[in-house]
Amino acid sequence: MNYLIFAGIAAGLLISVPLGPVGVLIIRKTLNKGRFAGYFGGAGATTADTFFAIIAGFGVSIITDFIDTYQFEIRIVGGLILSILAYRIFFSNVVDQVRQKSKRSTLWADLMHTYFLTLSNPLTIIVIGAIFAAGGPGKNAGHIEILTLILGVFIGAASWWLILVTVINIFRKNIRLKSLWYLNKITGLLIFVFGLFVLLSAFDFSKNFIPFLS
Repeated sequence: MNYLIFAGIAAGLLISVPLGPVGVLIIRKTLNKGRFAGYFGGAGATTADTFFAIIAGFGVSIITDFIDTYQFEIRIVGGLILSILAYRIFFSNVVDQVRQKSKRSTLWADLMHTYFLTLSNPLTIIVIGAIFAAGGPGKNAGHIEILTLILGVFIGAASWWLILVTVINIFRKNIRLKSLWYLNKITGLLIFVFGLFVLLSAFDFSKNFIPFLS
């Protein structure tokens, strides 16, 4: 059981530590709105990672069949949403964001924001599934073993976002408007590239659109 909890924590850290679009977005929320917005953003990402871990651990056939059947539509809609989000972030006004710091933040929106952004990445469940297959309890494992592994994923992911947001918040006052401007551009570009990747992944270009590469 101790092995499984540590394996789950390692898996949670492995899928959370790489500073992708979700990580940059949570940093941006922390700088613009404060640590609670960052914590709730991290909670959204952790919830999505745990949801993927549940699917990988228990092999929920209904959900996996639905994703497999409608993956084209899911990727198209997800890619478009990410592209719109990227546009809004890239062209957002830094001065307005700073002025809005004193206004009441919608923490629920911060949580759902990162939750759906993390959920739109189909690679996460692939990574978790691979980790579970390599270091998991095996096909004949009971519910307790699988739940222990899933709990480890939750602890690992939550710990990372808690540490990251806390550190960013400590140095928050030393970050100026120019830094926020650059962060908006970087965040917007990263999310746009990720959204473009999701859109392109919905098509098999090697066979249908680019014959000479097949």
